[in-house]
Amino acid sequence: MFGSFNPDELAAVIADKITGYHREAELEGQLPKHTLRRRIARLLRAWAEALEPTQSPKGRLREA
Repeated sequence: MFGSFNPDELAAVIADKITGYHREAELEGQLPKHTLRRRIARLLRAWAEALEPTQSPKGRLREA
């Protein structure tokens, strides 16, 4: 049952399914608006900002 299959045919079927799923997600607006790279960069910038806030343009931050 599992021993006789054509790898090229299987790869073509898988590629067709992936294309179909991508097209379906695109039509329903389910694809992410930003790439993973951008989302990770934004997350890391927010994390760095939380650890060490930037100084205001007027100069150093005042101690409370």
